[in-house]
Amino acid sequence: MVNKKKLVYTAHSSETEKYSEYIFKFVFDKGALSLDPYLTIPTYMLTWICCKGDRRCTLAASINLLMRCDELWVFSESKHPRSIEKHGVELEIAWWKRFRDSKKIRYYT
Repeated sequence: MVNKKKLVYTAHSSETEKYSEYIFKFVFDKGALSLDPYLTIPTYMLTWICCKGDRRCTLAASINLLMRCDELWVFSESKHPRSIEKHGVELEIAWWKRFRDSKKIRYYT
């Protein structure tokens, strides 16, 4: 029998995109499955082919993925708030706090 794992949206900026696979393994090792937009939808395909450079369209796709998750985990290279609040991550956090349980947000560096 397969155990159902919680689905975790991993929010991070394009500056930490290079760590996406490490983040995936980190989440998996914690007993959950990561839904990382950088691994799920290739950035070039979403941003330029599908959304034609429209940042709102790209963010809407990310929020659509976020809506399906059980928790939000935010990753950054530094604990400084400015490193977290970049490139739509702050909007993903704001959306989660408005529509979901803010107790289900975790922050990692």
